[in-house]
Amino acid sequence: MSDILAINGLRIKCIIGCNPEERIKPQDVIVTVRLSCDCHTAGQSDRLEDTINYAQLAKRFTQLACDGYFHLIETLAEKIAAICLEDNRVQQVEVTVEKPGAIPQSDSAYVTISRGQTN
Repeated sequence: MSDILAINGLRIKCIIGCNPEERIKPQDVIVTVRLSCDCHTAGQSDRLEDTINYAQLAKRFTQLACDGYFHLIETLAEKIAAICLEDNRVQQVEVTVEKPGAIPQSDSAYVTISRGQTN
């Protein structure tokens, strides 16, 4: 059985999109990440080093987005998933990247991907 550690609704500004007007200034994206991992040790020890540091992950996601120029939300989601899977305690990750206002008359467009450790 696996536990879930999540970051929900992380707002990041980045250059993302295929249209020329989207390449000029950063836009908001909303990132949600669900990590399948074992939280038992951390739950027993109450020590940060025994778990996945979600604050550090959020900083890495933000830095990735700020430093990059993406055409597709799918690409950003893949790169975020790869960061998560660098930690071998993460068995599987689900990443949603949402782009508010991407389509007129809709709240947002989004992609959700699921990736796991390859052994």
